[in-house]
Amino acid sequence: ARTFVRAHGRHAIVDSAMLFIYNDTSGSCSPGRASAGGLNYFLFLSAALRAAGLVTTDPHRATVFYHPACLINVYFETRLPNWKSSGAVAAQATAVQRRVLAEIATYQHRPHLLNGLRCALQSGQDGLTSHMRKTFPLLWGSRRFAHFCAEALGPVDHSRAVHLWYCQPEQQEAASSHRPVRVLFVGATFERAFGEKKEHPRARAIRALRRTAGASLHTLQGRQTISDAELQALYSRAEFAFCPVGDTPESKRVYDALRAGSVPLLSSKFVPPPLGSWRSFSARIEYNRSSGGLLLPRASRLAALQRGVRQMRDAFTCDATRNERFREYLRRSLARVRDAAAGRAARSPAVQRGPAATAARRFDAGVRST
Repeated sequence: ARTFVRAHGRHAIVDSAMLFIYNDTSGSCSPGRASAGGLNYFLFLSAALRAAGLVTTDPHRATVFYHPACLINVYFETRLPNWKSSGAVAAQATAVQRRVLAEIATYQHRPHLLNGLRCALQSGQDGLTSHMRKTFPLLWGSRRFAHFCAEALGPVDHSRAVHLWYCQPEQQEAASSHRPVRVLFVGATFERAFGEKKEHPRARAIRALRRTAGASLHTLQGRQTISDAELQALYSRAEFAFCPVGDTPESKRVYDALRAGSVPLLSSKFVPPPLGSWRSFSARIEYNRSSGGLLLPRASRLAALQRGVRQMRDAFTCDATRNERFREYLRRSLARVRDAAAGRAARSPAVQRGPAATAARRFDAGVRST
């Protein structure tokens, strides 16, 4: 299939990659299973790929393969109580890796995509913590697979990563125009960094927010949660949504804010998914040196940003039957992964050098040992 896409003011023809989706026997994506921190793209991805017309049931026609095991859920839900101090990995996670490798064994040297947490970076790093890499050394840490991913920690290597987001699966109701709150933060303040001597990066941002006129904090303590309906009600009253760095620069609050029509204020470290022009519907966090508070965009700039939010808020739904932007993004991303894999395969293994060749040898040795 071919689809026309616009790039840099010109029309270019892109061949759509055909994707084969394996059956997931691990049960990690069963309906109703909670995702960690709201990171949920994998719950909608298989249906979205089918709706976009990118799936074939014949593996011989496929140019890319996708195993839909929800490795993010497995990682967070199987971590042992002492994982930070011991680095130990749960047997359940090891069993899931073994099962996935067995299911893809027939086509393992073809281009494959898996669900991932962090995106591969242009620097060659994978963005993973040592424990993430240790949990799935072959699926996440081997460089042998491309990944659907989120939470980019730097410029993304789009030849190995399809950068997704915290999905908003439904079309949303019209956002309220009455916004008495100037800027809102919902979440943990991290003003005390869990007994650590080093201050958490979010602490300075929260201090500035407290010094900002019209600001409101809805603080969540420990493992306290809040429903989507409550979040919608809170953000629908705010002009700006404060989205400072937490564990990563990206968080669910960015997309909750957009859904409710609130303009996200983003860290300079935030690397957005390449969908739309983020400058038109978000702003960077800036500080007022004299007051110690936040420096917020002027009224004229706010009006333009709110128009941008209204235009883009439904772009981050994951309903590919109605979201043309999402369908086109998936087509272009898969074609890029396919073409990059073909380029790597065209190089003779006899002359391959560097990390990719080393990773391939380690991967093959690891598969034989599972």
